[in-house]
Order: sequence, then C-alpha cells, then structure tokens
Amino acid sequence: MDDKTLLECALAWAREDVDAGDAQLLEAWAREGNISALRSCMAGPLRFGTAGLRGVVGPGSNAMNRSVIRKASLGLARYLKKQVEGAQGRGIVVGRDVRKLSDVLAMEAAGVFLAEGFNVFFWEEPCPTPLVPFALLRLGAAAGVMVTASHNPPAYNGYKAYWGNGAQMIPPHDEGIAQEMARTGPAKEIRCLFLSKAPQRPRAARGASGGSEGAIGQWEGAVGVSEGVSEGGPREGYYTPLGEEMAGAYKEWALGLRLWGNGAPLKIAYTAMHGIGASWVEGLLREAGHREIYRVEAQCTPDAAFPTLPFPNPEEAGALDLAMELVEARQAGLLLANDPDADRLAVGARDARGRFRMFSGNELGVLLGYCLLKEKAWSKPLLLSTVVSTTLLRRMCEALGARYEETLTGFKWIANRALELEREEGCEFVFGFEEALGYCTGKAIRDKDGISTALLVADLASHCAAQGMTLWDYLEQIFRRFGFHASRQKSWTFSGGEAVQKMFAFMEGLRKAPPWKLGGHRVVSTCDYQTGRCVTGSETVRLGLPPSNLVAFILEQGHRVLVRPSGTEPKMKVYMEWCEPLRGAESLEEAALRAQEGLVGLEKDCLQKWFSPSLECL
Repeated sequence: MDDKTLLECALAWAREDVDAGDAQLLEAWAREGNISALRSCMAGPLRFGTAGLRGVVGPGSNAMNRSVIRKASLGLARYLKKQVEGAQGRGIVVGRDVRKLSDVLAMEAAGVFLAEGFNVFFWEEPCPTPLVPFALLRLGAAAGVMVTASHNPPAYNGYKAYWGNGAQMIPPHDEGIAQEMARTGPAKEIRCLFLSKAPQRPRAARGASGGSEGAIGQWEGAVGVSEGVSEGGPREGYYTPLGEEMAGAYKEWALGLRLWGNGAPLKIAYTAMHGIGASWVEGLLREAGHREIYRVEAQCTPDAAFPTLPFPNPEEAGALDLAMELVEARQAGLLLANDPDADRLAVGARDARGRFRMFSGNELGVLLGYCLLKEKAWSKPLLLSTVVSTTLLRRMCEALGARYEETLTGFKWIANRALELEREEGCEFVFGFEEALGYCTGKAIRDKDGISTALLVADLASHCAAQGMTLWDYLEQIFRRFGFHASRQKSWTFSGGEAVQKMFAFMEGLRKAPPWKLGGHRVVSTCDYQTGRCVTGSETVRLGLPPSNLVAFILEQGHRVLVRPSGTEPKMKVYMEWCEPLRGAESLEEAALRAQEGLVGLEKDCLQKWFSPSLECL
C-alpha cells in the first residue's frame, strides 16, 4: 500500500484499538511520519502460519497485542459455534507461557470466550505448551489456545490454536477462523470479560472425558457482559481453573510411557532456557528415579527478558554455552535442554571416548523411533515425520515392517495425518518427529512434547549405560544397519518491512530457474510442493500433499536440498541431507567425514547461487 493509505489504516486501527498505549504509539508514528515503523506493524493482518499466529509484541494489525487477540478469539469462537455441536458446553482450554504480555493476552482470549458463552478451562499458572492439548483431550474440550512464541526471540509472542482432536488446526479450520476473524469489526466492540478472583465454589467442569472441581474465578465485564448459554454452559463470568490435578494426571501418563525400570545411574545436566520446563522435567525425572540432576541456575527461573539468550532456541549457535559449561563442571553424561515453552528438546551425550556431542534433531528422532519400535510389541505400528526431516526413518520403517508417512513441515500435519491413518487403516501411532527438535510419543498429546521425551531419553541413556553402551553406540548400530545419513539446516534472514515479499519473490525465482546441479551432483528430481508435482526427467508425478511453499531438489545417490520460507520469522530455511554408505568395516568417523565434506560443498554452492552477502547467514 502507498504511504497515504498506510497512514489512514494505522489511524483507523488506533481509533478501534482496545489498548490506549498501543493506540497512542500508532498515532505518534503517524504524526512523525515514521513510515518504516508503520509498515512493520501494519503490513497486513497476522495470518495463521506453521504454528498459528505469531509476531512481535506491539501495536497494529501485524503484531501481537490485545486487539489482535480479541479478533482471533472471537473468530475462533464464532467458527466453533458453526462447526461443532455443543462447542460452548465442551469449552476451550487456555494456557500461556511467561513471555512478554502472555498473561494479559491469555486473559483477553479467555474473556472473549466467556463472553461468547463458552466454558473456559484456564491454566492459572504458566504452563508448558504440551499441557494445553493434554488437558483438551482429557476434558473433551472443543478447542484449546496456548499463548506462546515457543523459541522465538524475546520480542515475539503468539497464539497457538488446537482443534477438538488435540492437534493444531489445519485447513479448512484455520482458513475458516481467519475468515471469521476478518469479519469481527472494531476490536473495541468485541465483548470481553476481565478476571477478578471470586470466593471458591465447588463446581464440576463439564467435558467428554470427565471433569474436575476447584476454585472458580469471576470475570467482570469492561465492554459488555456475558449473555450466558443454555443449560450446560458456564455461569456468567466464571471459568474452571486447571492446576495440580491436571498436572498430576500428565505426570502419571508420562510415567506410564516408560519402557524400562531404572538402569545405570547418570549425571544429567538440564537447562530450561529461561522458560517453564524446569520444575516439570526435574520433577518427572526424579519421580522416575533419576537422582543426579544439575540445572543451569541462570536459565531455570522463568524470565521473559531471556537475559542470557537473545535467541532462546537450542538450535542457535551459542544457545547452549552455559549448559556445556555445566556439563564439563559436573562431568555430566547427558544434557537435556528445553526451549522456553518446553515443547522441544535438545540432547547431548558422551560417546565411548568420553567426548561430549550434541545430537541433531534427525539423529535423535531416528534413535527414539528405532528404540520404540524395537523395545515394545506393536500390532500395526505407525511412525511419521516431515518432508524436510531425514529419509533414514523411512528406510528404517520399511525394513522393520512399520507403516511410515511423510507430511508437510509442522507438527500440525504429523498429528492430523496420524489421526486419519489410525481411523482409516487401524494403525497404532508409535512416534512422530520433525528435525527441528520436536518429538511425540503416544496418544494423550497430539503435539510435540519436550517433557515426556526428556524422560524417554534419560531412560534410554540409563538403559544403554547398564549394557555398557552410550547413546552414540546405540545410534551407530542404527547407521551400520540402515546407512549413514547426515543433515544440516541453515537459515538466511531477510530484513526490512518487505521481508515477506522478498522471500516469496525468491521462491518464485527458484521455481522459474531451478538448478541442474548442486554441490557437484546432478539434480535428478525437482519437487514443487506448491504445485504438488515432482518432475524426474520427462516423468511427472503428484506428491499427494496440501500445497506448501517448499521446493525440494533430489540429487544423485539420494542427497537432497530443500528450501522454504519460515512460517514464523523472516527467514529462508535450507535443509540439506547427505547419504553416505559405509564401506566394509570402516569406522563410522570415516563415513561421517565424507558426509560432512559433502554437506559443506552443498552449503557453499547454495550460498553462491542463491543468497546475497548482504543477507545474514545463520
């Protein structure tokens, strides 16, 4: 839009904003002619991406703030009423982490749901993201909302929405909510009830899977009042709190996933990266018998400022520096690291020589998938991963007789496809993972869970130690049986108010002029997930997945390069995989060295062909 239209849109939003401070800031930028700031915050409405809404906390339609949350929540409420019978009585679960404005935004969401006549099950204390879908399924709620930006930088927050099946929303639901959101009108006119504590009164929370009793909070109307609903709906202005009882149910479920009892004792180092995982992970580990747990004290108290981590993502360079210092100081054999909302898990361990190394997301995914398949009997096991994750899981499942399927990037696709295959083919879901440190086991949570996975990893490491092995030895057995696969993921950041447009233009250019060789190897197939076609020579086949802005280049010998824009940040992500067979009795290190050389060559070639030196390489 031109500058004049931009100013008009910004002032119109300010007039309708429910937050006076945000409105004043927009008006000040308009008076000052701060076009750059206005373009960033008014670039358009926030749209559901890989994990719902996510943006920088601040004013405007393209940011995370009270007005955007009211619109999103009203859109969700209206869509549920149209699509789900008895949705108001079933209710909505609402949780939040400790990020900037998370408590305010969670209360805004809950207040809108209450004003629309929904039962609301509210986590009164900050909770890990996996606890929202867990509570949703346990209560039989119609939907769930988690206010979090997961591992994004401190300036971000987000709105993660779950459907009644416990999985994140996919089309047509996310599109339907977006359409309802666009029709909500001025944020100031959206009814919302605000929280004030009321005396405790026992009342059962209604849900398809049972209920709970506890303290009830009262919400007092600031913009209108709740109209109430028919019998079975909430009383005017009341929500049902979630806390110790639901947390205890989660712990009982997670402990029930264990494959072994106590093995050899381990020294475990842990970091919560300034998030909320510490008490949950440490409590679960100790309950399971793991005693020597050492925490990174500077990072295990929740802090929205993330003082030691400008990028609280365990995949970022330097993010685990303090954790590695603790590992060496305590001579720990295992490192567990959650991201701030504890849905992801990074793991490191010592090898047989005593060297400490971090597992990639692909390596840990393959290790856990193999472990679950081999250590437990399954009738018709099902494992899933994403198109950008390692192809080794597919090879492993084919050899072991397990059903395997790939989905688009994002755990919402894994979870929803698993539910379809369970229903259509009678499969038994065993495990799902994506290379970005996301893992899911069992059926009680249809999303990634870094807490229960931490216990699974600790148990496996302890079990291996009791057999005189390390986790790395266990992984080597897998590589020797199925082949060595190495992977690397790089990101290039686009800056400026038109970063999204630049990324889309880059992808279109890549489609129009695809490479015929990368890293010295010929491209044998080009798969465009936007058009749903994979071209190999003169042959074209359909990919059978929903459209996605992703292009994959399959090279000779099975090597791959995949490119897509991030769904949550202005980054272009490039995924590279190198398949290296082991030659006779050679050591794994020799094959790994050849694979790393191949990956380095691929990365250099991609950088030279596609990315300007002005872009920041991550």
